[in-house]
Amino acid sequence: MFVNALKLWSWEGRICRRQYLLAFILIVFGVTILAAGIDAAGIDGRASERAALALMFLLQLALIPTQIKRLHDIGWGGEVILLGIIPGINLILGLGLLIFSGTKGPNEYGEDPHTGK
Repeated sequence: MFVNALKLWSWEGRICRRQYLLAFILIVFGVTILAAGIDAAGIDGRASERAALALMFLLQLALIPTQIKRLHDIGWGGEVILLGIIPGINLILGLGLLIFSGTKGPNEYGEDPHTGK
């Protein structure tokens, strides 16, 4: 199971909406626990803000491979993730990754994640 979890953060293949949502929740939960630990440590305001920003940046970095794999499932190339830089478009893209279903059967990025192959 741990090996399957590590596959979420590889750059190749496809993942379905459920796997993407699970990875997103896992990352957000982990960052929340770390942020609570920083807050509980009694770090002063400025350092605490910098640490929170660093954690948010790491969250985004951790999500990039899963977002690209989700785009692969939809049939789009990974370069579409660059649209996430544009304010407003990033929200649409994020929702689209949760709403659009993947292509049925294999596509140029791999086997259908629902087939279990």
